[in-house]
Amino acid sequence: MGIYRNQNDADGVNRGNVFWLPEDIRLNTFRANNVAFSASGATFTQGTPTGRFIAPAGFGNCQQTFIGSCGFQNLVLKGPAFFRSDLSIVKRIQFTETMNFELRGEFLNAFNNINFLVGAAANDVNAPGGFGAATFGRYTAAYQDISTTNDPGGRLVQLVVRFNF
Repeated sequence: MGIYRNQNDADGVNRGNVFWLPEDIRLNTFRANNVAFSASGATFTQGTPTGRFIAPAGFGNCQQTFIGSCGFQNLVLKGPAFFRSDLSIVKRIQFTETMNFELRGEFLNAFNNINFLVGAAANDVNAPGGFGAATFGRYTAAYQDISTTNDPGGRLVQLVVRFNF
């Protein structure tokens, strides 16, 4: 998995969406998971998949008799790497042996890197869903930790002035 930015949408507007699967896999997965069943058989309502895709259960009349008989036994997709740099700059001015004045600048997420999440932040393991939705494979969340540290995920700068004695 990686980070894939979309090309222009059908109406020619780039809406800045970011995805975790390449466009061909997303499009073919969407096609493969939109099937209408009738007396004459199954019909792909959004077109027939033409390349790589994530197949729905029982695709191609495969009835799984043991784990992996219809595909991979264990398919693990790893999400994007988490990268964050915190920097600090400190200047101390000594007055005596026991007293000093300290100026500090602390930069949390100094390079303002966006850490995208697949699924929900509260889960340790996420199962991607929505295979039949046109928005399948889209990142919808980024790292935030507002419950314990009030960290919104973006760059934070704090200035600290201390008198130590």
